[in-house]
Amino acid sequence: MKRDMQKKIFFLVCIFVAALTLRVYAWGRMSPAEKVLKSDDYRYDQIAVGMLEGKGFAKDGQPIAWRGPGYPLFLAGIYLVFGHNPDAVRVVQCILGALLCIFLYYIGAHTFNKKTGCIAALVAAVYLPFIKYLYWAGPCFLFSESVFTFLVTLTVLVILRWHAHKNTVNLVLVGVVSAATALTKPSFLVCMPLLFFWFLFEQKNIPKAAKDYMLVAAVFILCIMPWTIRNYAVFHEFIPLSNESGDIFLEGNNPLARGSSVWVGQEMDSDQELLKKYSATEIKNMKYKIALRYLLEHPRRIPYLFTKKLLVTWNFFSERGTYNFSYGLVLLFAAAGLCMVTRQRSHWPGALLLVLMFVWVSAVCMMFFGHPRYRYPIEPCLIVAGAYGIGMLFTRAISSLRYTVGMLIIGVNVCLYMYGPSVLRFLQALVP
Repeated sequence: MKRDMQKKIFFLVCIFVAALTLRVYAWGRMSPAEKVLKSDDYRYDQIAVGMLEGKGFAKDGQPIAWRGPGYPLFLAGIYLVFGHNPDAVRVVQCILGALLCIFLYYIGAHTFNKKTGCIAALVAAVYLPFIKYLYWAGPCFLFSESVFTFLVTLTVLVILRWHAHKNTVNLVLVGVVSAATALTKPSFLVCMPLLFFWFLFEQKNIPKAAKDYMLVAAVFILCIMPWTIRNYAVFHEFIPLSNESGDIFLEGNNPLARGSSVWVGQEMDSDQELLKKYSATEIKNMKYKIALRYLLEHPRRIPYLFTKKLLVTWNFFSERGTYNFSYGLVLLFAAAGLCMVTRQRSHWPGALLLVLMFVWVSAVCMMFFGHPRYRYPIEPCLIVAGAYGIGMLFTRAISSLRYTVGMLIIGVNVCLYMYGPSVLRFLQALVP
């Protein structure tokens, strides 16, 4: 037993070192132009610096509520220790990315088996989107997705820990980590109701499931309440986390929408007549009403928009049109793994939790708009499911059907990588 523990520790240390080395190498290879803060990264940086200067949670001197406080607080904490140094943030995010591989080992081992955990950790260590900039994320860029991905994965891990050791402390921990995740990205609020169904499936008893879930929900609410109180004190409005969703909802549901974001309605935010009569939150609520009215008046567009948003979010291609080989391989192996897990009842609780993460992301993109940025935080869950698929497909004899399916998945990915631009043009013509 002691020898097995030593082997596991040695393996995890090697994974951590290898993952950290790759991420730090990617940071070292960044050009000066790539390090320039110019988009959401600039906004987060500006908010964090303003907080340290005593200006509060504000942009251009004006208090705001259209961002969750988690990531700016993360930046401010690092700047407090190291000074205003974005490179320090990049290094810390590289460390979080390496720790993520360790988390995936434990998630895979608990959900399926140790072999799956080892494969998941190995895949995560070399998974290109977790190393290099893809889809508004990656540890070398100051976007919230890196920390959000870490926290989503940690949430899954603590839920599985409660599954293994059912006690009140672990339930409280689930509530605390879930709140930190939502404070980083308010879109995680959509996931919270879905977790009740997982508790119900795991407990198979409505009163017990409701009792456990209510404790998680109570801790969650207590943790986010200080921010809600801050918003009410500053804006005199009930804003649980942020008031940005009205903008996003209109961007994905308008006459020009084709599944992704279309910038519309921004003129309302600078309309002086509207600003005199209504608050920023009320204007954003107007955008909700405009988008809802459009959907109700054009119900035939709803199935199209839902389908296109899903395709945009889960597609295999990068923003430049190149085939995302790493993601495509993981996604297909994950689909195979989840199909095979239906015969293993002992794996169902953990597998269902992974599936709920996929449902959460799909629900968010269908409500708002499609973007690979939405799926990035649950790609670790895809890796775990894909690791199980790899383990199941390649542990049989060479002549077996499973091995053939595994090789077919690899072959399909190679073909898509070679002929990606042609495939993308065909798909764009098929679903305009």
